[in-house]
Amino acid sequence: MIYTCTFNPSIDYKIDVDQFIEGDLNRVTKHQFVAGGKGINVSIVLRNLGIENIPTGFCGGFTGNFITTYLFKTYNLKSSFIEITDVTRINVKVNHNGTETELNGNGPVVTDMEMQQLLALFQGLTQGDILIIGGSTAHGAADSYLELVKLCTQKGIEFIIDTTKTSLLEILPYNPLLIKPNLKELCDLFNVNITSQEDIIKYAKELHKKGAKNVLVSLGKDGSIFVNSNVIYKATPITGTVQNTVGAGDSMVAGFIKGYVERKEVFEQFKTAVATGTATAFNTGLATTKDMENILEQVEIEVLEY
Repeated sequence: MIYTCTFNPSIDYKIDVDQFIEGDLNRVTKHQFVAGGKGINVSIVLRNLGIENIPTGFCGGFTGNFITTYLFKTYNLKSSFIEITDVTRINVKVNHNGTETELNGNGPVVTDMEMQQLLALFQGLTQGDILIIGGSTAHGAADSYLELVKLCTQKGIEFIIDTTKTSLLEILPYNPLLIKPNLKELCDLFNVNITSQEDIIKYAKELHKKGAKNVLVSLGKDGSIFVNSNVIYKATPITGTVQNTVGAGDSMVAGFIKGYVERKEVFEQFKTAVATGTATAFNTGLATTKDMENILEQVEIEVLEY
């Protein structure tokens, strides 16, 4: 089974306004409540692609109840979130004249007991399962990602992690199946300014040497680059109108996993990842199978090294 883990999920309250005047009354013209968070996004896209999975992490209060209900009623995803005492956050996304302004909550505090409950849940995982960890850690659980990764290593479970610089560098020696930095994150990881394809490949190789089995660097409108011990691939940019960048990277992870669990060659895994991430970027919501397949035939992969 595939599990996703989101320590700090949210309700994303998306609103459109025709005008926004600071300090005055502003009327909402359109609004939507959705469940947010990196792991949750991966779960939703996997479900859209026909891949069964179980979302996990921490949820609390009326907002946490909304998330679990939303995932089940909207996507038929049966989650296994640990119920916490504190309240899951709400993020507000204000769209005005095509520009989005975000007001993101800090998130709840997770107690030691609640963290132990999550670790106990993952004690039930067995070899062949996959764990995808995404987003920021919860308050009060600073070393929690490392604990999860060590558990995966002990049990022979493949894992993917998408998190911040300090946590990621600490976890690389435990050999994640995939990491997916964007260009800015790649620069931050090495405290450098990367301006060439050669340097992108150089630092992606460094991440591979540090332990990542597969490294996928997303470059936005400039495509993406994939590096592992055997190949270097480049996906050329696809022409289209970007409507949504939120969740595009998470969609790439879901696309990669689809290819991986279907035992396709790494070339096809990367191609599916690119198509799925692009499908989300070119739509207002997260990618579906139809969206992905429409893009798939447009994906061109250049072999830089084999």
